[in-house]
Amino acid sequence: MAPVRRIDHLHPGKPSGRDLVGDHCIDGYQMARQGRAGVALAIAAIGSFFAGTVCTMIVALFGPLLANLRLEFGSPEYFSLMLMGLVTRRCSPRATC
Repeated sequence: MAPVRRIDHLHPGKPSGRDLVGDHCIDGYQMARQGRAGVALAIAAIGSFFAGTVCTMIVALFGPLLANLRLEFGSPEYFSLMLMGLVTRRCSPRATC
């Protein structure tokens, strides 16, 4: 329902969606103001369906490979992955300091 809020009301929905209020949201909002809200919502729905389908295919394709790789991991590798995730999250541009 987030695309509906962004297109119809120029409202980002969740706080994490505020960066999307830029070009993508204003185009759909302008289309809605011109009476073409149905087209804007259809584009958002088709894009969401396509992205979801592609991501599902990628997970289905690479899931078994990653599962086999996971069996070779020990404690040091898990610790390194967790540390890398925490450092990446802390150093990301959108992290609050």
